[in-house]
Amino acid sequence: MSSAPKLKYELPYSLLSPMKIAGRTQDTVGLPTSLRNRLKGLIFTLGPRPHTVISGAYRGITMEMDLAIAFQFWVGLYERETYTWLRLLSRECASGVDVGAAQGEFTLFMLKRTEATRVIAIDPSPQYDERLKRNFILEWVSRIRALHIV
Repeated sequence: MSSAPKLKYELPYSLLSPMKIAGRTQDTVGLPTSLRNRLKGLIFTLGPRPHTVISGAYRGITMEMDLAIAFQFWVGLYERETYTWLRLLSRECASGVDVGAAQGEFTLFMLKRTEATRVIAIDPSPQYDERLKRNFILEWVSRIRALHIV
């Protein structure tokens, strides 16, 4: 039985996540989280609004997002280590099911970047229903069947 290969360079999780310093949460570059969010508020109009992803695997996909929360996704840095696999495994995709669709980023990826003729998005949480529907409207409503599982 073989085990998964170890990465040559591993960063400790503490370097990648916000840190508590002197009782205040700071990001990895040392900015207090509240200051970072205020700076974002000065640069961007915050709150959920349609934005088109500017880089990465999801480039060109328009979704409703709040840049205070989804900035890394918008600029193409969110989970970028999965992009190669995402592209490789979906290359000849004829149909797809996105279980746990949430906001629908994988559903929209399959519709925009593959030849899939049918994509089904399923999410059991009603908190995502409206945003999921709005994101579908921003892209290809006619090619998506959205399901709500209770």
